[in-house]
Amino acid sequence: MSSFYVFVEGDDDERFFRRILCSRLEKHYDRVQIVKYAQMEKRKIRKFIHTLERKSTEYVLVRDLDRYPCVTALRNQIAGRYGIGDEQRIVVVIPEIEAWYVAGIEREILRQIAGVRRLAIPPRVTKQWFNIIIPQSIPRSVFMNRIIERFDPSLAQRRSESFRYFVRKFL
Repeated sequence: MSSFYVFVEGDDDERFFRRILCSRLEKHYDRVQIVKYAQMEKRKIRKFIHTLERKSTEYVLVRDLDRYPCVTALRNQIAGRYGIGDEQRIVVVIPEIEAWYVAGIEREILRQIAGVRRLAIPPRVTKQWFNIIIPQSIPRSVFMNRIIERFDPSLAQRRSESFRYFVRKFL
């Protein structure tokens, strides 16, 4: 067994990985380390990844698809930017991490947490849609933690192809 590094973009991604995936990853690795890379200098990320690859340390870089046209083009761009030798080390969340949160919770429970009578979930859950359903009376982090408390990984695998890909590839 060894270490596994997960490079995530921001707080929402970190929260999701810590609460949903780290315990499952820790069954395969002695240590799981989360690195928020979005605020780091490109040079530092490249150096960090180069060091991990030189030491044959396992890692994955997770990135939202956002409005990028396709996964392959985004992977190529990220691999070039950060000097990633194996593009399979890049997991693209389609379209954004908020979609993984929503994929793992029953619609009725999400409706209750959001405090709304009706809830139409779009085919592609985006940050903008997600922000609209967060009640103004609670912080975003509290809302997301409430979802995580009721999160069903099996349901998320059925509903989200990119979540299913991550689970199959790394768990």
